[in-house]
Amino acid sequence: MTRSGRLRQPASKTMQAAPVFADRMAASGLYMAAAGITISASMQTAGLLVALLAALLTPACWRWALRQPLLWLCVALAVFVALRAVSAANEFPDTAAAQHRAAMDWIRLLLFVPLAFWLIAPPERVTRLLVIAALGVVVGTAIAAVQYLQLPSHDSHRFGGMLQKPIVYAFYVSLVFIGAFIWLPEMSAWCRHYRGWKQVLLATALLSALSLLAWGFVASRSRTPLLPLVLVLPPLLVVRYARHWKGIGFVRGMLGLLLLLLAAASIVTSDAIGTRLQEVVTSLDAVGKVGLKAAEHDNVTLRLLMWQFGIENWLQRPWFGWGPGSIEMLQRTLGTLPALKDEPWDHLHNAYVQMLFCFGTLGTLLFGSVFAVLCAALAGRVAREVRQLRKPDTPVSDTLSIFLFGILISILVYSLTDFRHLNHDWRTFWLLAAAAVTGCAAGQPPRAAHAIEN
Repeated sequence: MTRSGRLRQPASKTMQAAPVFADRMAASGLYMAAAGITISASMQTAGLLVALLAALLTPACWRWALRQPLLWLCVALAVFVALRAVSAANEFPDTAAAQHRAAMDWIRLLLFVPLAFWLIAPPERVTRLLVIAALGVVVGTAIAAVQYLQLPSHDSHRFGGMLQKPIVYAFYVSLVFIGAFIWLPEMSAWCRHYRGWKQVLLATALLSALSLLAWGFVASRSRTPLLPLVLVLPPLLVVRYARHWKGIGFVRGMLGLLLLLLAAASIVTSDAIGTRLQEVVTSLDAVGKVGLKAAEHDNVTLRLLMWQFGIENWLQRPWFGWGPGSIEMLQRTLGTLPALKDEPWDHLHNAYVQMLFCFGTLGTLLFGSVFAVLCAALAGRVAREVRQLRKPDTPVSDTLSIFLFGILISILVYSLTDFRHLNHDWRTFWLLAAAAVTGCAAGQPPRAAHAIEN
């Protein structure tokens, strides 16, 4: 990265050196993986393997990647994870297989830099990737909804999409909602390009898709994915629309805000999610009265016990942690963390506690530095656009950067109460998101601000 936070841009000769066939093959693989995030694990694997294979066989990709400081940071982090796993395996021989398996899962999260090469040009490729991912969420929801509603007792089960993972499915839906609100003016302008029945049909399809996702979100009965909608969406809306307020129009602005508030209120107050939110209040009240260890075990108190377990043991090894595959071993040895259905926990439902426990302060700082570089790279892209416009009062038009910032911050918020980062679907999501951020930051920003019409 340079001082402005931008990634090194590829020289035009380097980009032209990439074979057209490899470029199209890699792009197709990325689109396949994006479409399959909530549909099929095999689609995700096949898509990522195709894109990585194309990168491996393209010298231009490696010439670009080897010039990226971010790649070397990921390499250093991968070496640290591998060494920590080997050290933990030697210290706890019975956990050797678990240490090596967990280390490989962590290292796979760092393969996004070569994938980013295929998302730099053409510039609309990142947006296309995000749209395909959103369409995959909609299609997957529709297919799973038909199967779900045919179950005799579906009301007693949580809806989790085709992969049957309610929490992470609802998180993906929350990102689609955030994107819809961020790109609302562009979507409106797109609809206005059509006339008559085509415009009505397109608007109906968009509203139907969002309604279907809203139903899926509520049917998932998930609380964690509410956090991005509550904590991330409002500031993003301020950044996106504050300077455009006059252009939006007061009436339409108030109408949009009212619809947003009504949608949020309907989700939170629904019986499915409202009941689970009340469970949190009840559990925290019980913890306050009788203490954490004496309180009845439920989803809330078990999470609190996990965090307490992780922090207490991290403090015993604050710098390097216990190793990536040591949680189950230490839980059995100490017996301080209750098992779920007689099975030990393999993660601690908090990404920050998980990293501290496994890799200590040093490893957590290395992981955090990768995230910080991605955020700084997006900030550098926005700064370049401001310099191009050369007008301090001109609103930034880089909607893509705003949304990608929203994805990164949503990951940080989601990670407070859950840890699914080593699961197959989350790994695909993270690789695509990090590659999109890297490719977007290395490309050219928009050269003119979008005007939001009255």
